[in-house]
Amino acid sequence: MVKKNSKQESGSIQSVERALSILFMLAEAESPLTVGQVAEKLDVHNSTASRLLSTLAQQNVVVQNRSGYQLGLGLLHLSHVVLSEMTIRNRAHPHLQQLSRETGHTVYLATLFNGVELYLDEVNANDGISRPVWIGRTIPAHTASSGKVLLAYLPEDELANYIGQGLTANTRSTITDAVQLREQLSLIRGRGYATSRDEYMIGFSSVAAPIFDRSGQNTAVVTLSGATSQLSLKRLDELAPLVIASGNAISLELGYKPS
Repeated sequence: MVKKNSKQESGSIQSVERALSILFMLAEAESPLTVGQVAEKLDVHNSTASRLLSTLAQQNVVVQNRSGYQLGLGLLHLSHVVLSEMTIRNRAHPHLQQLSRETGHTVYLATLFNGVELYLDEVNANDGISRPVWIGRTIPAHTASSGKVLLAYLPEDELANYIGQGLTANTRSTITDAVQLREQLSLIRGRGYATSRDEYMIGFSSVAAPIFDRSGQNTAVVTLSGATSQLSLKRLDELAPLVIASGNAISLELGYKPS
């Protein structure tokens, strides 16, 4: 009897792991995936993949269309609950709105999560530029101004571990040299903000500043982003004080006390 229960428990855990793998798989896919594609990626039979997908579809966390399966609206409810409970997002949002109004640019809130930059919130500018929704997305931290700020304040062992995993390139402007990255991170700590032009995506540039919590740790970052054609390096430097002020205001709300 004990062995039977153990087997059932092991099978249930495996099913949960596979279901979660499917959700992350669909999140990273650029288009819907077929049952066969999911089965191949999970290394299971088509029948197993179909059963898992059907179960997820019943909860509306995945949906099926003619092309295959993709994430469903049920996940919006879950993400809303999680995000609404995040103190930093609630405290930061009014400041993001104010910064966007003052500058006419889109503003983001991001943090470091499992070694990647995770976007927590965004306030879009009415500038006519089409942008994807970034909330919940992750990107390599070294490829944008916001991520470079987050890396700049990491303990040395964590930074070394990040660099040791390799610095991939998104564009020709992405920093992939460890020495060059460290030099930039030192500069960022000295002046209190970071800039990037076409480093993650061609045509977009940004300036970012840190947000500190009550313990003095760099817990998040506020970023202003716009078209590279509108944001020269000089213009990014001119906007930096406003971004820094926004980061400072959020930090104070989180209980940070400047020394």
